Amino acid sequence: MKLDEIFDEYILKSEQLILAKRSINEIAVNEIKRLHQKKEKEQDVTGNKNSTHSVDFFLIQDIKSGETIRYKNIRSTVDENIKQIVLHKNKQYQWILTESFEIFREYLIKSYAYLGYKDKNIWQLKDYGSIVLSELESKDYSFFLEQAKTKKDIPDSILTKFRNVFPEYKNLEICNKLEKNLRFEINVIEHFRHIIVHCGGQTTEKEILIEKILKKSGLWNNGKYDKEKYDFISSFFPLKESNDLIILLEIELNNKDGFPNKYDDILYNLISSLTSISYLIFNELKAITK
Repeated sequence: MKLDEIFDEYILKSEQLILAKRSINEIAVNEIKRLHQKKEKEQDVTGNKNSTHSVDFFLIQDIKSGETIRYKNIRSTVDENIKQIVLHKNKQYQWILTESFEIFREYLIKSYAYLGYKDKNIWQLKDYGSIVLSELESKDYSFFLEQAKTKKDIPDSILTKFRNVFPEYKNLEICNKLEKNLRFEINVIEHFRHIIVHCGGQTTEKEILIEKILKKSGLWNNGKYDKEKYDFISSFFPLKESNDLIILLEIELNNKDGFPNKYDDILYNLISSLTSISYLIFNELKAITK
């Protein structure tokens, strides 16, 4: 497999996620707009701001009779329906972030395999498994890919190797023209992915979570921490509830220039951080494997 093909595959999958995000947002925005219009119309008729309700019912297929049973009417207000749409949109955004990390992890494995395939002196001996070293020259990329998949502690072990091998990687992942600490942001996304997959996207241990991320990123020392990065992580938990929910929704900005509907696209920014570091890896690999 060629290096360009590895990176192109990653970018294609990332773009598909961004398109899915865009569709999810458009559907939610249009449905919320429809509900607001419904609420305004009914308020004009009734004159009561709190009178707008909807009634739905749940359908169950009865195994014994084969009939469809209409079970229990569910009464809700428009505001309650809007809240559920927003929460469901956030849940979908959480899973898009999770998938973006999974394809990033897959990209790292394929890049590490390519590195070993092109320069067989870079891998550690244990990465090759039980193969006799004299047989390596006859192995193609697929062998290295299968071996890379068995590497422990991915992505940390692979990223650590890249820091040691690539001349500029270690510095640029922290100090760059984007003014982003990408090492830190990868750690944020990785920990969020774990919470989304295993805890439904919420945690009762927010402070412990923040401490773990900062320590792993080298931003916590004997109780002293980087306040800017602490606040960055905290900003994903704005609801102030006992079970802190990771919120990835767009944030409307104060538009001093007079243009309406400008947003800080949180989820896109996180995905963009992954693609930026992936592009750096791509160029570093290209440079040392010419």
